[in-house]
Amino acid sequence: MPTSMATKVDSSFSSQVIQLRSDYQRLRDSTNLARPIIDVQYVGGEKPSVIYWYENGTEQGQCVRLYDIPGTWSGNILRLRRNLPSRSDHFEIDGDEVRPMNYLEPPEPLEDDFEDVSDFVAGLPLVEVNERHHFLTKGKYRSEIHNLLACQSGSCPGQPRSQHIVQLLGRSDKNELVFEKLSPRHLTLPFFSDLATYKRWLLHMVNTLETLHGLGIVHRDLRIENLLFSPSPTMVAVCWCATSRGAGDSGPRPRSRRRG
Repeated sequence: MPTSMATKVDSSFSSQVIQLRSDYQRLRDSTNLARPIIDVQYVGGEKPSVIYWYENGTEQGQCVRLYDIPGTWSGNILRLRRNLPSRSDHFEIDGDEVRPMNYLEPPEPLEDDFEDVSDFVAGLPLVEVNERHHFLTKGKYRSEIHNLLACQSGSCPGQPRSQHIVQLLGRSDKNELVFEKLSPRHLTLPFFSDLATYKRWLLHMVNTLETLHGLGIVHRDLRIENLLFSPSPTMVAVCWCATSRGAGDSGPRPRSRRRG
């Protein structure tokens, strides 16, 4: 591609990214969907919906259910294109129909099934922790540490199979897992819109998946929240929350609800 054409393409891409961010922020600022939330539940199936429990001065809150039907009132509310109606009762919007609804109890969260990994962690090298450069987290599953070590040729610090997978550096004196401190997406993405950077990040992700799949590891939760960035940011690194399903699995355990 000629240089002038490439420059035009990059400029157009950057302009569109900036415009999309601006449009989304405008919608976020104008919607009443994100008012103080006690809890939120996503319900799948043939007719998916989202159930919100909003703060309203009572212990249980106001219950609102929105069915995700594109092009309708409820679908447009979920896409931040329309506002919720001003009502104080429990109600649901199914397409373009709004109707009163009995209060729905939030589902109970699944109990944590964390494993005792103290013996596994004790075998890792001790790291002198610097809060400016290191991130600490508690090890939860043996498979989590097994997968991390596999990505480092079986040892710690080992030989990384890919520079784009978070590296396990060792353990702290409190037996926490130690990683390099990288930047989350909200501290990085707003400052970059050029096509070259996005292409580089995508290639890093491809390299990550190729490495993981070559090791028999499946990442089941590849999303923007699980991407970390170097300060430059010339590099993107993929992280994950490992499960107790087996050494070849990766991804968070399903939860019945999440705090909003």
